[in-house]
Amino acid sequence: MKNRNHMTRTFLSVMLLLALGLLAGVNSADAHKLGLHGIYMEPNGSDAEEYSDGAVGYGVHFVGAGKKPFNMFGFVIGLENVDLHSDTERLIEPTTLLRVDHKIRQRYTRFFVGAELGGHGRGFLRPHIGMNLAIINYGFSIDAEVKDDYDPDLVIRQEIYGEDKWVFGQDITLGLDLLVHSRVYVDVGVRYLKSYSVPVPLEYGPVEVHPEYFQVYLGIGLNFDAKDFAK
Repeated sequence: MKNRNHMTRTFLSVMLLLALGLLAGVNSADAHKLGLHGIYMEPNGSDAEEYSDGAVGYGVHFVGAGKKPFNMFGFVIGLENVDLHSDTERLIEPTTLLRVDHKIRQRYTRFFVGAELGGHGRGFLRPHIGMNLAIINYGFSIDAEVKDDYDPDLVIRQEIYGEDKWVFGQDITLGLDLLVHSRVYVDVGVRYLKSYSVPVPLEYGPVEVHPEYFQVYLGIGLNFDAKDFAK
């Protein structure tokens, strides 16, 4: 019941921010943002260092600035993908001595939507804070590959195991972007990510799946406004 009440309060808080962002609408005077960012992610928990290392990934995001007097609010939408684990195990078939590579991959993908509060004008320094709701996919797969010794490009591949689990989550973002050019910005920040539940079967994969993560991201993107499409 406690977790459900926490989820409800978080959901209402994010929806309030999101509603303000949508209420703000589109402002041709302030800059919207579309960019790409790289990610370094660490699991948060007492056993984080024991069970898993840091992971890297990438993402794309869009921020729509609001109309005055709500131009401090923005609508946020984005997609991220992180490889939690990627490894190859070589097995030798005892009878034929055939070499079989097992490709093991565990990934973390999330689609998020929410709102942020911060500078969306043409200033050089534009700090921002935001909250998002997310749909998160924990994916785990094992593929078997057999390569031809005479033709390395000839590969026989078979999926041994594949599973995807979907959960809901949230994040809190603190960032600062620098408008280095009238059309180009660099964004750096940190995120605290939380899943509302952990898909139990995937806890026994090659890397422990944690419900909480800390992210550091660095991105680059383009500024544009509604007048760019009116030309």
